[in-house]
Amino acid sequence: MDGRDILNPVTTFTTPADVAALRWIESNTPPTSRFFINITPWQGTLYRGVDGGYWITSITGRGMLLPPAVYAWSDPEVVQMQTETFKQASQLQSCSDAFWGLIEQNHLTHIYLREQAGSLQPSALEGCAGVILRYQQEGVWIYEINSSK
Repeated sequence: MDGRDILNPVTTFTTPADVAALRWIESNTPPTSRFFINITPWQGTLYRGVDGGYWITSITGRGMLLPPAVYAWSDPEVVQMQTETFKQASQLQSCSDAFWGLIEQNHLTHIYLREQAGSLQPSALEGCAGVILRYQQEGVWIYEINSSK
């Protein structure tokens, strides 16, 4: 049996730059950090990450807005509430009131973005008060959120 086509290219989205960024996160952020990552609809009502940021929890133990895919096995009411949050997150494009509401409601402390992946791009955070660039290499950007913005 030939297994060459078993991987879905749409979900193969982690690059060497993401791996380096994950190592940086592990060494340079508190274990209690919680990350915003860009997400997109996936299967049915499920959502997934769009870049290596989706591996933050699995690799570093830090939290994320979007938990690993097994979140779908939770209580259906909880999943429905989460789905509304994920839908909103997948549509963010700027440092808007919706952005700040999502950050505050979900106790997020950091943002992980990769250029050209997802709706929220690094250029949209330029000049965004309360968002501090901490890491930028090979198209991966990590910001710290200053909650007192």
